[in-house]
Amino acid sequence: ASARFGAGWQVLTLLDSQNEQYDARIYYPAGSEGEGVVVDCAWSPYPWIAFHADEGEGEDSYSWVGEGLARAGYIVLTIDEHRAGDDAWNAVFDHWELIARMGNMNYTGGLNSDPQGIQGCIDMDHWGIGGHGRGAALAAVVQGRWAALDSSGVRQPPRALFGLGLDTADTGTSVQVSELPMPAHSLFLTGTVDEVAPADEHIDPFLTRWPGGWQLLEVVGGNHVQYEDDQSFWDNLWDGAATIDETEQQQHALDSVIPYLDLVLKGDDASWYAASNRESDVDDPTDSMAYVTEDLRGDQFYHIGLSASITDGPRARYSSTMFFDPLSNRTILHGGMFWDWPDLPYLDDTWTLDMSDSGAWQSDSSSGRPGDLLAPAFASDGAADGLLYGAADSSGDLWRWNGWSGTWSEYPAGPRPNATGYSSIVWDAGDETYLLYGGRNASAWEFYNETWSFDPASGVWQSLNASNSPTGIVSPAMFYSPAWNRTFLFGGMDVEGNHSNETWMFNRETTSWSRLQLPGAYPEARSAAAYAIDRKQQVAYLWGGVSSKGYLGDLWAFDMQQLTWQELATSGPPPAQWSSMSWDSHAERLVLFGGYLVDGQSDQTWLFDVLNSTWTLHDSTSAVTISEMIHMEASVSERDLGSPPSNLTVECRIIGSSTNWTAGSWNTSSDIATCDMSPYGVAPGFHNALLRVSVDHMGARVVTSFERANAPPSPSDPMPSFVMEESSTVVVNVSVLATDVDGHDVEFDTARTPSLTAGDPPLSLSPEFPTPERLVLEDTTDWESRTEDGTVKVCVDVRDVVPPQQTSFTIEVCFDVTVTAVDDQLQVVSDPGILQLQEDEKFTLELSQFVYDEEGATAVVESLDASLGIVASVEGTVLTVQGELDWHGSGTVNVSMSDGTSEPISLIVGVQVASVPDEPRFNFTEITLAEDEILDMKLSDLVYDPDGEEVNVTLEAGEPVVNVSIWHQYLRIIPEADWNGNSVNWAVVATAGEDVVRQPMRIIVESVNDITTVEWQEPGQFEDNVTELRFTVTDLDSDGPWVVQYNWDDANWQELSPSCARAGETDSSWECQLDLLAHGLTYGDHELNLRVFDGEDTSPDTSFWLDKNDPDAPTTSTTGGGPSIPPMVWIVGGLVALLGGAVLLFMAWRAVPEQ
Repeated sequence: ASARFGAGWQVLTLLDSQNEQYDARIYYPAGSEGEGVVVDCAWSPYPWIAFHADEGEGEDSYSWVGEGLARAGYIVLTIDEHRAGDDAWNAVFDHWELIARMGNMNYTGGLNSDPQGIQGCIDMDHWGIGGHGRGAALAAVVQGRWAALDSSGVRQPPRALFGLGLDTADTGTSVQVSELPMPAHSLFLTGTVDEVAPADEHIDPFLTRWPGGWQLLEVVGGNHVQYEDDQSFWDNLWDGAATIDETEQQQHALDSVIPYLDLVLKGDDASWYAASNRESDVDDPTDSMAYVTEDLRGDQFYHIGLSASITDGPRARYSSTMFFDPLSNRTILHGGMFWDWPDLPYLDDTWTLDMSDSGAWQSDSSSGRPGDLLAPAFASDGAADGLLYGAADSSGDLWRWNGWSGTWSEYPAGPRPNATGYSSIVWDAGDETYLLYGGRNASAWEFYNETWSFDPASGVWQSLNASNSPTGIVSPAMFYSPAWNRTFLFGGMDVEGNHSNETWMFNRETTSWSRLQLPGAYPEARSAAAYAIDRKQQVAYLWGGVSSKGYLGDLWAFDMQQLTWQELATSGPPPAQWSSMSWDSHAERLVLFGGYLVDGQSDQTWLFDVLNSTWTLHDSTSAVTISEMIHMEASVSERDLGSPPSNLTVECRIIGSSTNWTAGSWNTSSDIATCDMSPYGVAPGFHNALLRVSVDHMGARVVTSFERANAPPSPSDPMPSFVMEESSTVVVNVSVLATDVDGHDVEFDTARTPSLTAGDPPLSLSPEFPTPERLVLEDTTDWESRTEDGTVKVCVDVRDVVPPQQTSFTIEVCFDVTVTAVDDQLQVVSDPGILQLQEDEKFTLELSQFVYDEEGATAVVESLDASLGIVASVEGTVLTVQGELDWHGSGTVNVSMSDGTSEPISLIVGVQVASVPDEPRFNFTEITLAEDEILDMKLSDLVYDPDGEEVNVTLEAGEPVVNVSIWHQYLRIIPEADWNGNSVNWAVVATAGEDVVRQPMRIIVESVNDITTVEWQEPGQFEDNVTELRFTVTDLDSDGPWVVQYNWDDANWQELSPSCARAGETDSSWECQLDLLAHGLTYGDHELNLRVFDGEDTSPDTSFWLDKNDPDAPTTSTTGGGPSIPPMVWIVGGLVALLGGAVLLFMAWRAVPEQ
């Protein structure tokens, strides 16, 4: 419980790593409260905390932290603002000194100024670090950089980290982290009104870059300075106005920090729910006084380690030691690193590759081998011995490889070069010593351009104090040339991060370096390249590395006799740095393994054939195709190495992919978590897979790399077949034959000619690849007298198009092509040419002689199309051609011919018609015109000369009833008035040159119906319902009979035949009469409408008004002019007149002015 103890405290004076004093207070559990009281060790050992003050604050500004945590069973050191956060290395070393001081207290009771009774009360294996403001950022720096400075495990790292109002003014928001100690979970609190270190400027961007798990509580109404014991006026002036008091804010912090420390440092897993604010809902953390955000992905609350690889072989890695052992003819691979952020696990496994045996990697489980080493340097003497130098901390480890026994042995401690990693080393056969140059200290960013020599006989290092050192200090490549008895160095990186492309030579006799100016091409600037030496041929090989442009994948050879560089290959393994390479002198191959890639770490093994200058992918130990499963298997234990809960949840996924989490399984009897994932949807290349175990979100994870191997293309199912007509072509697109599950394009392997297997009857196809994506097949079969279809089986190679660093697969696909026989068109075997004819001459031509049918069918003529002026006809296949009458000139006859079933062809027959002299020709032998018409006809329309000569026209007189004359260039014909009939005695004489033609001309005048006129007399009065009609008819064309048409009052027309007699001596006039009955008419006025029909035309209408009187009442009738006025009209008219007079009188009265 938080109040189990009293809080004792005491002032301490401590020494930092630079032997400078600083002040601190130590708070501890006690039986009572107060300064200097005795430590209560009844419940010890107690985890301890180093808490760093904010800028301007002292060790006595945080008694609430010290006392609150001491009462909860923790020893707390509150430290003044002694060290700034940007002095990371010294800050870490300060805590080394602090650990020594705490250890002295624990093991000896400490100094007189240390708390009484503290001996044996401190848990030295579990401590944490915290702080306020800039002190919180300093605490994060110390935890983040701890592993880079001390990976030996002698000193336990600060496992807990908590910060109040974190201020990144000294450190920046991006803190370098090497490896976080387990459980890698931290807690941060800040106030919502903190204006000293606003969350959006400090803690928020800091946490986006922090690799471990964390939870952030943004305390509502809390500010920055209330995390201190006392706040001055000036403190509050620069901070936001809090809406909660300091007691509430500090107590809330203790209520949050104590369960967090119980979870992390005391291993009380039950505190997880309070520590992560999950008391109410394990899936939704909440706090009554704060907003809660978290990211638990980096948590490691369980020990977890892979117990089975994806496949059997070395896992992905970089910076490995690899060399060829000529005694066993094996390539030896040892150690390296696998980057699993935030962890950086060092590998200490050993593998061998014997190309003369199975060619597979074999695990070497022998003991006594180098441990964790950061970028070590190795050199072999080319016979049986080798030297390995490197370290994971500030002291260098030195190991010997004995090829006779195949074992490692460590040299005893002694003086070492300052650089412990990223150096280069070579065997100087002339001096029989190892020569080391460059590198940096593994525990500090310090570069050393030093040259050292190691004598394996004496086991002693010697600094050579060489002059004029190469600029490339970190990770250069070094080779020794027996021919020159010199060591050569290429590349490397300098202190400022610049890469070198310089080649240097070391003279052991003068202990001096000199830069070489070599002829020809040379590699571009780089560092961290892989290199190996063919001692027999005196050639050094350099591959890959990193430059200012990125990772490289080119291979160069350095002739150590001629001192020239030559580029060998630019494609092959994916570009990488820190790969490992060796020369297998038995197989005469370069062996390249691993490396750090753009998208992860490689586990590929590549072989380079120097003779053929080609790379071959030999092995990829973690390669899985899309159809395989990624299997992960990990052993899991509690932090105290006990068995985890039975309800452990296991999940896995591929990092960086869009796939969801895949559920795994937990074996409670073996404490093994397993999970299988499908790589479907993951692009080919290297990826990391993550397995996570958790209980209510308290979890841990383990990461492994795998290669999503490229899968071969898949043939289409069903495979399409193709049909083409004889003598044609068919285009086959590769996309219809195969697809690639990896999303790569596919193409034909154009280097391999397609194989053709013909059926019966056989076919002949000619293949061609116009592009890698298209295959064109042309039928070249002889189809003479053949009508059967045929089928051929075509087999081609199809491959996927992959980036240079991936392996392409080629598959064979086969498909059927059916060629159908075609009823071919007729073929023209010869040209009919041009037919020569005389004007008006006929010519016949047999057309079948000009065409041929492959199937032997008889040719037929489908249609003819002759040019203007040419008359053509056909009977069977005989063509008859002649020109139109009197026509001459040239033209063609287009004959459409076929075999009766196929599409017709066109046969063109040329025609040339020669001119023959002709006499004038008349277009007319009779002329017709209408009665009383005057006709003018152009003489050129009447007569013409076919040869185009001028025609002179004269007349021979005919009958007088028709007057014919020549008027200008017209023939004018004028018949007598009203005459019609035939006049046959006229003749027209046409003269053209010496030709005279007399043409009798018959003139026909057609009758025209003349208008019939009628003169009507006034009808008489009705007598006995009869009125008498009298009229005169004049008709020039007829002697009758005529018909009178009439109606009463616009009723229907009726007809009567009148009696007519010729009027005097005039032949065309007739007097007629007719009695018209009116029995059906009523009494009164009636309108009578009259007209006369002569058989063809009708005369104009004429109307009369007649009054049929009532015999019983006297009436007055007016005839001939119009109807009588009814009495009612007279009455109405009278009334209107009276009314108009009255209006006039009224208006006149109104107009009289008043008197």
